[in-house]
Amino acid sequence: MKYIKWVAIGLAVLFGVSVVGVLMNTVLFPAKIANTAINSAGNIVTKTLNADNVIHNYEWFYDTSGAIIARVGQINSHKSLVDEASDPSERSVLNMELAAMKQTCRELVTKYNVNSEKANRSLFKSNGLPDSYNLSTCEV
Repeated sequence: MKYIKWVAIGLAVLFGVSVVGVLMNTVLFPAKIANTAINSAGNIVTKTLNADNVIHNYEWFYDTSGAIIARVGQINSHKSLVDEASDPSERSVLNMELAAMKQTCRELVTKYNVNSEKANRSLFKSNGLPDSYNLSTCEV
C-alpha cells in the first residue's frame, strides 16, 4: 500500500508539472517555451502513461522475474551434471556451460534491479514481485 501512495504522489506531481507546461506553452509564452524542461516533463508523463508502455513494463517485470527463477533452476540442475561427470574434459565443458548460465543469470538480475530503481518503470511492477534480486541468487 505504501507504494500506491508514493505512485499517486509522483503521478500527481508529474501531472501538475505537465499542466503548468501546457498553460505556459499555450497561455503565457505560446511560441517561446516549446522546448523547455517543463514541456519535456509533459512529454515524459505522456510517454510513461501510454497504455502500451504500461503493459510492456508490467509484463517485462513478470517475464524477467520468471527468467531469473528458471535460470536458477537450470544452474541447480547443471551443477548435478558437473558433480556426476567423471571425464575431466566433459567436466571442463560442463563447468564452462555452468559459468555461462551464471553470467546470464547475473545479467538478468542486474537488469531487473536497475529497472526496479527507475521511477518511470518501477511504477508498473506488481507488489507480488520482489523489489530486487541479490546477485548471489545466481551462485547457487
